[in-house]
Amino acid sequence: MRDQDLAMIRGLRDQIEARLRQHVGVTPRIYYGGSYAKGTMIREAFDLDIIVYYPHTEMATLSQIFAFTHRALTSSSYIVEPKTVALGSVQKLV
Repeated sequence: MRDQDLAMIRGLRDQIEARLRQHVGVTPRIYYGGSYAKGTMIREAFDLDIIVYYPHTEMATLSQIFAFTHRALTSSSYIVEPKTVALGSVQKLV
């Protein structure tokens, strides 16, 4: 990956993290996952996996966490495609 591509990816992650922190009201830990975290990302075909860990003291249910995460991203012009295993893919509307 070129430095400018990596900078774009980091910027997108920062935007998503800022949006989640505005809406969540707790302090989750947010990490890179997948090929970016492992250093195996290739320019021709990539996605960005972002892992969000909520503290064990979080009182919201998994369904509530899913709902406010979904709202936070869709209200920011991201397209969220829920899947049965995870939140799904998120794309920014241009």
